[in-house]
Amino acid sequence: DEYLVFNKLDKVGNERKYEEVKRIGKHREEVLERVKTLRGDLSEVGSESIAHYAERYKFELPWIVEPCMPLPRLFFGSIESSEAEVHEHVPNIFDAKKFDTLRYRKHAKKGEWENNLYDKSIVDLSRITQKALKNIVDPHRPIVTCLKNRDGYIPQTKSKISRIDQTLLRVHHYVGSWESFDAKKITRRSREKYDEKGRVDFGTDDDIRPWA
Repeated sequence: DEYLVFNKLDKVGNERKYEEVKRIGKHREEVLERVKTLRGDLSEVGSESIAHYAERYKFELPWIVEPCMPLPRLFFGSIESSEAEVHEHVPNIFDAKKFDTLRYRKHAKKGEWENNLYDKSIVDLSRITQKALKNIVDPHRPIVTCLKNRDGYIPQTKSKISRIDQTLLRVHHYVGSWESFDAKKITRRSREKYDEKGRVDFGTDDDIRPWA
């Protein structure tokens, strides 16, 4: 229920606005400026795989300095789109209703902690030592290198989350249908919890749609 996508700029400005960081090193500033520039010209999902994109730019910023990339998540609720919206631009060979990425398009506020919750990370194992892999910190930022990358914070906890404006990738997290949500039969996954989480609506996002 989680999918990696290019973190393109929101077309209607539906992203959290952050205060300017007063103290920042020259190198870090260079990295963030590069990310800001690249976000305005990222590939469309489906036109190029993320693996190919990462390979193509692995010796450039920000890839070269981030062997571990913590990525912000974007949560999609259970409010279904109309039949026409679900099938828009989808080839007839697909049954669009069977794909959460096409069926559920309403999401939480981009860049906020609420609903989106903790980061997920991707790691370039070719640049990580065996020693580093022996001390897994947590599943969201698994190694120490992850903890050092990105600015961000969660006011409610002492943990960090990645700022939505400081990364080229993000993770789409879909709650899906009640049937799929309840399939694992986990006690904490109640219908009440599902309905509460599913009502989220801070706009729609179709950045993932072109894959079809």
